[in-house]
This record gives sequence, C-alpha cells and structure tokens, in this order.
Amino acid sequence: MKNFFKTTLLLLFLAAAPFSVYAVQLVDPLNLPPGEPIPALAARLINALLGLVGIAALLSFIYGGILWMTAGISADNVKKGKTVMIWAVAGLLVIFSSYAVVTYIFSILVPTS
Repeated sequence: MKNFFKTTLLLLFLAAAPFSVYAVQLVDPLNLPPGEPIPALAARLINALLGLVGIAALLSFIYGGILWMTAGISADNVKKGKTVMIWAVAGLLVIFSSYAVVTYIFSILVPTS
C-alpha cells in the first residue's frame, strides 16, 4: 500500500510538472536591449572586469602605503611597502593601457548608431 501512494504521488507530480513551467516568467539575466550585438555585450563585460581590476589595484596601492607608513624602523617593511606600491602603479598602467586598447578595438567592431 505504501508503494501505491508513492507511485501515485510521483505520477501526479510528473503530470503536473509541464504546467508549472507556465507559472515562471523568464527574464533576460544580461538585461540586453533588443538587437544588441554580441561584441557590445563583450565590451560591457570587459569594461566591468577592468573596473574590478582597477579597484583591486587601488586597494593594493593603499595596502602598500599603509605598510610603508606603519613600518617604523623596520627596513624590510619599508621595502615591502614600496615594492607593493610600485607594482600597484605598474598594474594601474597596464589596466589603463588595456582599457584604451579595448575601447579602440570595440569602437571599430561595434559601430555606434
């Protein structure tokens, strides 16, 4: 008798499953305007990624400054703070140049209307 109820419940669930699809409204997770080409989507994603990497470089620059300022008489911490700040500036230069290259390439690929 127990298996009968399990089987009946399973059959009812399977019979009702196709109707539950109509209750869900699907939305566009990327929020793309109609007719937006794929390179424009890629440009938006790359710009967002470059923004996040820029935030990481800024945070590492602040971290290096804090290391340098709180080093006291420890020469190792001063050197470490300077090194972190130098690499953060180098990272920012790479980010700015890559942003310029990406903007130039996508201005060619995605014509503005």
